[in-house]
Amino acid sequence: VSNHSYGAWGQQWMFGFYDSYCQFWDEIAYNAPFYTIFQAAGNQQGNNSTKGIWDTLALPAAAKNCVTCGSVQAISGGFSGDLSKIVISGTSSLGPTDDGRIKPDIVGCGVNIYTLTSSNDTSYGYWSGTSFSTPNVSGSAALLQQHYKATHSNSKMRSATLRGLLI
Repeated sequence: VSNHSYGAWGQQWMFGFYDSYCQFWDEIAYNAPFYTIFQAAGNQQGNNSTKGIWDTLALPAAAKNCVTCGSVQAISGGFSGDLSKIVISGTSSLGPTDDGRIKPDIVGCGVNIYTLTSSNDTSYGYWSGTSFSTPNVSGSAALLQQHYKATHSNSKMRSATLRGLLI
């Protein structure tokens, strides 16, 4: 499991576009069937002047073999199964991709996360975005991998299985 939430980029025409950089990530995932790559969807919602909130995935969030993570608000009291309580954050990039695939694949809490800041070695603050939801999701996936290994004779779960389980 690896987390890649260090920023997504691209000009507006590139939102949702599958390019050679996405292909690069897909080749890595294809050649390593037990390695699950998590990509942040980006924080571009509302920045596509022709499509509004839709089609705002920045590169490399359109990769096919990676798990793309969007951001939602925390659910007060925890999730009880009521899907109407899930609220996408106001900045989380949304699909679809230019070739029609649904993205992001999964969402995690990424709003007002209490975390380290760069002010000094001991400073904390609140931050939001898919760079905070993606480690949330990838960390949970790592725990699923650990559980699988413990309950399946020390074997590893294939990435495709983990992606399917998460989705």
